[in-house]
Formats: sequence, structure tokens, C-alpha cells
Amino acid sequence: MNWTKGKRAGKIILAGGCCGLLLLMPEKAAEGVREGIRLSLETVIPALFPFMVLSGMLIGGRGKGVERLLALPGQTAGAVLLGLIGGYPAGTMAAAGLVREGRISKEAGGRILCTGFLASPAFCSGIGRYLFGSGRIGLALWGCQLLAAILTGVICGRIFPPCPEKISARTSAPPAPFGDRFVGSVLGGIRGMAVVCGFTVLFSAIRSYLWMIPGGRYLLPFLEVSVGCISAKGLPFWKAVATVTLCCSLGGVSVWMQNAAFLRGSGIGMREFFLSRCIHLPLSLLITFGAEKCFHLSSWVSVSAFAAGIRVRPSEGNAAASVFLLAACTILLIGEQRLCYNKAAKQVSRTLPSIASQNSIR
Repeated sequence: MNWTKGKRAGKIILAGGCCGLLLLMPEKAAEGVREGIRLSLETVIPALFPFMVLSGMLIGGRGKGVERLLALPGQTAGAVLLGLIGGYPAGTMAAAGLVREGRISKEAGGRILCTGFLASPAFCSGIGRYLFGSGRIGLALWGCQLLAAILTGVICGRIFPPCPEKISARTSAPPAPFGDRFVGSVLGGIRGMAVVCGFTVLFSAIRSYLWMIPGGRYLLPFLEVSVGCISAKGLPFWKAVATVTLCCSLGGVSVWMQNAAFLRGSGIGMREFFLSRCIHLPLSLLITFGAEKCFHLSSWVSVSAFAAGIRVRPSEGNAAASVFLLAACTILLIGEQRLCYNKAAKQVSRTLPSIASQNSIR
């Protein structure tokens, strides 16, 4: 009882403190909101929206690789791959959609998050251009994260219990027509972007107040990935690289809340996901250190941009975004082709016996 009262009192004190900050220093909140809106328009929406639309359409693709490598059902192949190349919410939305349609179990959906939780290459390219004046460094860091994610999935597939693959036919819903799914995916992508941008703006406002606290900048990587990465501006090269790696591996409280919002009602838990971050983060740092030793990433830095600073623009990094958008579209088309082929085969198998029976009667 006392614990419940203490929690309630803590919430009241926290809410009162936030209201006091807003009343005493509203200009800080306004500055953070403006920065969050700029970040959403220039970086978050161009990098994530196409993949969030695709995540709602990616149903039906299978792959033997995830069964052998990650110990996941074959139906999860498209969701895992989309999570690796499309950014954090895309894989989560695809996993939740597969579970809600009864195509995979909730255990398999939770395991998708262990591997398919990665910053998009377009986002990493933009951060590399902003921090180091080189999009190649951002893509190299994304490659290190990608390798660490695959290794994390392999390890999780060996230490976590196996996922049940078959779902009862009564709970598995037939796939909707392509046109209906496309409209639903666009609407779902718009709603998803509203969630992502809302959290980005909120934590950008919180960032403005954290800068006033001694040592507050060290909390930023744990709050929001975009804000945390931007806070590395001006740090020495290796500290900046470590900060970006930390932010992209953990995702931050903001991305965790976004995941929880997208997973509501699906029954997917996040316990295994949080355990997987304890594997992914040290692997990412180790692989990034090895990449520096092998490829000398620090030599790719644009010295003038690294010293003076440049801003991320919507037109910058479009090549990387276009390449990976085409890759995601290929995944979608392959999944659709297989789905249509399976539908046609089933239709033929149902039609031929009826034709044969009619001929025998005649």
C-alpha cells in the first residue's frame, strides 16, 4: 500500500516539475520542439516512411536462411530483412502484423526484434555526413551494426527456446487483396510516422533541458537515437564513433516506447529484445574497432566538415536511401509473386478435380 502511494506521489512530483520547467523556461521547450520538427522533416520521415509503408505489405515471403541461421520460422524472413534495411519501426511493424494475422507465433515475433532492430542505412549515411562530412563512414558503421545484428540473431537462436512455427488454421487469416493491403499500409505508415515523429519531438524538447544539467549530455544516447547521435558533434573521432554505435545499438527510450506502441495488442513481449541488446552492443563496438584497424575509417573524414560542422539536408544521402528502397521493393515483389503463385496453384488444384468429375458425369 505504501509502495503504491509512493509511486503515485512520485508521478505527481515528476508532473509538477515538468510543468514548472515549462512555465519558467518555455523558450527551451520551444527550441527543442523546433529542432525535433526539423529533424523529423529532414531525416526521420525521408529515411523511414517508405519502409513503414512496405512493412504493412510484406506478407507471404519465406526464406530457408532464417530457419537454418537464426532458428526462426521461414515466414519471418521478409520481416527480419526489412528490419535490417528499413530501420527500427519497420521490422517491429512487420513482426506485429505477422502475429496479428496468425502467420507466426508471438514468440517468433519477439525473436524478430532481436535481429531486425537496426537503424536504416539512409539514417546512418545522413549521420555520417553530419558528424564526419562523409556518408561512407555512416554506411560503414551501419555495416558493422548489420554484422553484429546477424551474429546476435545466431546467438539468440541457440540460447533461447525454439519458436513454434505452425499456427492453428482457425486463427490464421487469409491475406487481403493487394489493393486493400496497399491502402491499409499507407494509412498504417502515416499513423506510424506520427508516432515516431511525436516521440522524436518530445525527446528533442527534453534534450534542451538536459543540456542545462552538468553531465546531462551523457544521458542523451539512452533517450533518443537521433538526438543522441547529433550530440556527438564536436567530439573526437573515436568518441563520436562510439557514441553513434551506442545510440544505434540501443535505440534509446524513445525507440523502445515506439516499439511498445506498435506491439500493443499483438502479445509480443520485449524481454528477449532487451537481453539481445546486451549481446549486440559489445559485438558492435568490437566489429567497429576491427573495421577501423582494417579499413582506417578515420582517414575518410572530411577534415573541414568535421571541424566546422554541416547540416543534414533532405537531398543529401538520397542515393543510399534509393538503393535500399529498391531492395525493399524487390523483397515485396518476391513475396507477392510467391503469394500469388501459391494462390493460383491452390485454385488450380481445387478446379481440376471438379472439372474431372463433371467430365465423368457427362
